[in-house]
Amino acid sequence: MKAQATPARRLVVVSNRLPFNVVVQNGELEFRESSGGLATGLAAYLDSIRLSGSQEKDYLWVGWPGDTVDEPLRDRLRVEARDRFRSHPCSN
Repeated sequence: MKAQATPARRLVVVSNRLPFNVVVQNGELEFRESSGGLATGLAAYLDSIRLSGSQEKDYLWVGWPGDTVDEPLRDRLRVEARDRFRSHPCSN
């Protein structure tokens, strides 16, 4: 009997806010950790996923970054949110 491969799973968190807030100051992006609510509640769990030996480390967090970011910085916001926070910012 062949062992069946476990299908890859991905946790997708869709919320009003991301696990960080972004502020634009002097034309630069500044990231600050979100406090309270869902971000705090899931932080320990998401850290355990990242640090575990499990193959199920894949997750994505979708939400608003906490501020409106103008076009020249949006691509940079997307890249840094993906790379640093496994997040996808939605802008208004």
